[in-house]
Amino acid sequence: MDSVRTGIADLAEAPFSSNPGAFPFHSQIFSAANPSMALGNAYEMLSDFYKAHPEVLKREIKGVKLMFIHAYPVGDCVMTKSAPILKLDDIKGKKLGVIGLGAIGAKVANIGFRLGMEVYGYDPYVSVDAAWRLSSHVKHIKNVEDIYKECDYITVHVPALDSTKGMINKDAFAMMKDGVKILNFARDILVNDDDMIEALASGKVAKYVTDFPNAKIAGVDNVITLPHLGASTEESEDNCAVMAVKEIVDFIENGNIKNSVNYPACDAGKCSEAARVCVCHKNIPNMITQFTGAFASKGINVSDMVSKSKGDYAYSVFDISEKADEDTVKSISSIDGVLKVRVIQ
Repeated sequence: MDSVRTGIADLAEAPFSSNPGAFPFHSQIFSAANPSMALGNAYEMLSDFYKAHPEVLKREIKGVKLMFIHAYPVGDCVMTKSAPILKLDDIKGKKLGVIGLGAIGAKVANIGFRLGMEVYGYDPYVSVDAAWRLSSHVKHIKNVEDIYKECDYITVHVPALDSTKGMINKDAFAMMKDGVKILNFARDILVNDDDMIEALASGKVAKYVTDFPNAKIAGVDNVITLPHLGASTEESEDNCAVMAVKEIVDFIENGNIKNSVNYPACDAGKCSEAARVCVCHKNIPNMITQFTGAFASKGINVSDMVSKSKGDYAYSVFDISEKADEDTVKSISSIDGVLKVRVIQ
């Protein structure tokens, strides 16, 4: 206990630090503490310390509060009993909304559940692979507005498209809970910065965490900005290169699409039939009926088929019982709405 008191006493003389992780509050007290000491005793000693040294509570910089033990989310100082302590937010039991359930979003959703959160997931284009990776405890939401209305924490994991640009805006904020926390590690243009700044000032958004620290948002109160370095390790660079090569080879050899920006994910596996016909076409009615009719008119049986759509476009893969001749390809290409036909055989 004496070593703990010494550590706490040292805080009174600790130099100011703009890095809360470097502040001795976290490191000195509990590195000095006896591991067997009850945590409650440490709390009491910290309360006594704060009572004797209230000036330490003022050692905060703009938008940053003192860190307290491990990695709990930080909040404002409040009075408990006769001494001030930090107000902490426990994520256990809170509602986490994950918008976009791709490779990263699915992992975030699963981790959120394991941390005791109630997880809501939204993705109208979720792939089969991502769905298999997703915990059955994640609640599938069909309308993104339900994420806005229900969740305490919202994290965005979608690509930058015309349909997603500025999706987190004043209209979305109006549906959210007061004090919502928003995380954006996907694309900066997904969030309307002006609307975010206004929401932060009003308290509608309690914290905004992002790794896109542009000139407008960086330095704003209650914004936590991080460097955009998630894919900058040597291992990540190598993994990205390998992944890109594998996906290109899979498309060339099998016609499968993965991680496309403007086309849906479509995985038909490997073709075990005489030929595979891949059709890029508009996402309009009656296309599949016309394709199968064109095959039938040539006496060709379709043994397997996969068709996926994304926005205005769709992609269909047909495994057929015999090789597709030039007339068959011309027949499909002439159908209104077809953009390109490719045969793998």
